[in-house]
Amino acid sequence: MPVSMLIFCGVQNQSLKEYRLDPYNGPYTAAAYDMMQSLIKNTPEANTFYGPQRNMLPVDRFMNENVFCAMAEWAFLPNDIATVLETYKEYFHYTAWPNLPIEVEYVKCDDNYMSPWNSNKMKGGPVEYLVKVNTMWFFSKTYRDLKDLGKSKTRSRKQQEIIRNQIEVHAEGLWNRLKEMNICFKAHWGKINFTTPEDVQQLYEWDMFKHYIQPQMMNDYFKQRLPKDL
Repeated sequence: MPVSMLIFCGVQNQSLKEYRLDPYNGPYTAAAYDMMQSLIKNTPEANTFYGPQRNMLPVDRFMNENVFCAMAEWAFLPNDIATVLETYKEYFHYTAWPNLPIEVEYVKCDDNYMSPWNSNKMKGGPVEYLVKVNTMWFFSKTYRDLKDLGKSKTRSRKQQEIIRNQIEVHAEGLWNRLKEMNICFKAHWGKINFTTPEDVQQLYEWDMFKHYIQPQMMNDYFKQRLPKDL
């Protein structure tokens, strides 16, 4: 078995202990764990893949029929990242939420007015790079019903909507915890975030950007997040 697979097994087993996941009946992880275990079992050697990434990765256009994955991508100052990761670990431990592994990624800062990776107005900035913490909440639209001989069943639309709402509540709890600790961070606009107009004023170069906005083109998402001084 390749070293990468051995490491993967270790991460999986540790996740089970730390977050009390049930890989076969956990509402968010069943399909993922089935896929991982099959990959580990049937991959005696490392594989080499060729071709466009969109054909190799489980992108949305292939996966949405069977799974739901919500993502958050929040960027922090390098000096804060040790505290941030401890906060994530503590939060996930006590809330016992089954997430896929967290990704930590470095991103070079830019000077775009509304970019999440612009650190010019962050307290402690500007810096050369930010550290992104990418979090994923995953659940399968099907599950194994252990009360019915392990039969595979599909969640109703109402059940799926309840889980999506639970994800929002859980993510907002983490966001608020970071805010309570006065940790400065910015969020990817296209993923889970709870950015407020006050955040935009404080963290983004809003005064430079607002003149380019066409109010008639605003949607509800941005109306909730952008200041009103257009």
